[in-house]
Amino acid sequence: MSKSRISAVYILIAGSLWGGIGIFFNMLSMVGLSQMQAVAVRVVTAALILGIIMLFKDRSLFKVKAKDLWCFAGTGLLSLTFFNWCYFTCIERTDLSTAAILLYTAPAFVAVMSAIIFKEKFTGKKSAALLLTFAGCIFVTGIMTSGVSNIDAAGIIFGVASGIGYALYSIFGRFAINRGYDSVTISFYTFLFAALGAVPLSGIFGKTEVLFSFDAFIGALGIGGLCCVVPFVLYTKGLERTDNGRASVLATVEPAVAAALGVAMLGESMGVYKALGILLIIGGVIIMNIREKDENEEILETGRLRLRKMSMKDFDELCKILKDEDVMYAYEHAFSDQEVKEWIQRNVDRYAKDGFGLWAVILKDTGELIGQCGITIQDWDGKKVPEIGYLFQKAFWHKGYALEAAEGCRKYAFDILGMDEIFSIIRENNKPSINVALRNGMKKRGELIKHYYGMDMPHWVFSVRKEA
Repeated sequence: MSKSRISAVYILIAGSLWGGIGIFFNMLSMVGLSQMQAVAVRVVTAALILGIIMLFKDRSLFKVKAKDLWCFAGTGLLSLTFFNWCYFTCIERTDLSTAAILLYTAPAFVAVMSAIIFKEKFTGKKSAALLLTFAGCIFVTGIMTSGVSNIDAAGIIFGVASGIGYALYSIFGRFAINRGYDSVTISFYTFLFAALGAVPLSGIFGKTEVLFSFDAFIGALGIGGLCCVVPFVLYTKGLERTDNGRASVLATVEPAVAAALGVAMLGESMGVYKALGILLIIGGVIIMNIREKDENEEILETGRLRLRKMSMKDFDELCKILKDEDVMYAYEHAFSDQEVKEWIQRNVDRYAKDGFGLWAVILKDTGELIGQCGITIQDWDGKKVPEIGYLFQKAFWHKGYALEAAEGCRKYAFDILGMDEIFSIIRENNKPSINVALRNGMKKRGELIKHYYGMDMPHWVFSVRKEA
């Protein structure tokens, strides 16, 4: 199974586990806890569980930069605390399945926010999936059978507000991922910040006797562990290889699970329209998980850049690089139109044969193709080795883009492709590229001579090995 498919499975499992939140919330409500107190129990329990795991597994996961704390304030306070309070309030005013469905107005908010902030494509597939999801929401809320007048308007408002809060997790979570944080680190600080917001507002300290009851203990483990720690880690891990819009729609399996649990365990009604609504939502998930063949498929992204497959559609932009004598000085000549076309085709062939190659580097802020960077197979010391190569338009030199792209490729090689060592083979007089290799953690391993255009060109071989 491909890494992107595995990421989709992570998100689907996360959504399914989230679907059980209402069951444990009802347990906490039965012992006398309010909505905000249930939120406090959830996030404090989650922070404690995950913190203990990190303490014994890898203490380095606690390390974050002070300048990045706003990302976790966003995922914790603006998202988790807010949407949980709205969600639990909606459950009390309506029912579990209605609240869960309204929570999943989130994909629409995520898709719009991501298109604006991260410039993600709003594809036809996303549109179709969102339409099915929205139609499913209408059927599940009961409007089709009870009419608008019998619907709790405040409950509906809280439900939609929970969707907005939930959408913010994907947005702030993406900012944290772009800064290189592990999914476990992001989840822990999300729970910690959420606890800092929820505990003072909840008045939970006045319920100490209730908190030590058996039902409260089971409810806390369920709502904070099984339905919080596990799915948040899985969902954040899934975001590493899935764009925000697709991830948010995939997770809409949650309301289907919630509705089923509501019927099976809480005695909620399941009419024809609600069942149809659930099927429409599942249909949206299936559509979202159908992978389209895309010759310009995105491979990875960094803080400022996106790396995607190149195609003949990029001919004009790549000519700005490959036909520039200053850029191509290490090759001793600028390319002709035919050589540019052959260069593109070689990489297209590499995608099919190796699963990787040189990729087009896109500047997020403008959508402009500013260079190329990726992984190719080269010969050294009698063996085939994977090499990171990079070329950028002259106008974008000395801005750190080459290093940023190369670091992204190194991480991709180790984390996604499972490589143990990655190389860069650079002409000995190409000092800027040598500096990039060194700053990418590489060390000189040897030298070789390449024969190109009738000339002997000395090259230095650099590499970095994956840390154990």
